[in-house]
Amino acid sequence: MTSRYVIRRIALAHCKRGPARCARCREVQRERVCLLDTLPTAHPEAARPVIACQEDGLTVWRTYDVLGEFATEDEARDFARGQGIDDVGLES
Repeated sequence: MTSRYVIRRIALAHCKRGPARCARCREVQRERVCLLDTLPTAHPEAARPVIACQEDGLTVWRTYDVLGEFATEDEARDFARGQGIDDVGLES
């Protein structure tokens, strides 16, 4: 099983309409390096975005909650090393 927490470069969305139809989504569209919880337990019925994760050599799709944002990639890598997070995807 993959780690519960992963670090990814993602573009956040404000709502399901997306940047093509929502001014607020266009404002927050830039990519960010974020800490994600891929096994969220709060509000299990909530609609969430998904990301691909590797689990036992297979690609699985997991829902996620954003737990925090890092100022730099180096900060994210240091945090991952300190917390034992091995799934760090910082490619654009």
